[in-house]
Amino acid sequence: MPSSIATFNKFNLTVQDWLNGKTNYGADTFKAMLTDTLPLATNHVYGDISAGEMPNQGGYTTGGIVIPMSIANIGGLVTVTGNAVNPAWGGFGPGIGPFRYIVVYDFSAATQTLQYWLDLLQEFTITADDFLTLGPAAFTLQ
Repeated sequence: MPSSIATFNKFNLTVQDWLNGKTNYGADTFKAMLTDTLPLATNHVYGDISAGEMPNQGGYTTGGIVIPMSIANIGGLVTVTGNAVNPAWGGFGPGIGPFRYIVVYDFSAATQTLQYWLDLLQEFTITADDFLTLGPAAFTLQ
């Protein structure tokens, strides 16, 4: 499993959705899903990428896991931080995978708008008794 190496990518409409009130980082529920299909910056909603999501088996539940999000405005710089409690996926039976991308989306939004994705830079499988813990990720809304 990767320890801390991943690239962060924000979807093109993330900031616009926040400015238009479609995303509320203080109140909405956010989820992280696993996929082996490359997300595109132009993807906008969960339905754009859901076909490539890992199947509901081996420790993975379709739709992903809840990711707590917070928002802070410090000196005019608005920062969103995801995943303060380090959620994890645990494998059993056939395991989860292979996958390469973790996609975070707004589960509360009517269209389930996409927020960002992490590229793990190679494929992984979470085998039985193995875990993948998602560490914090922060980005600015600009």
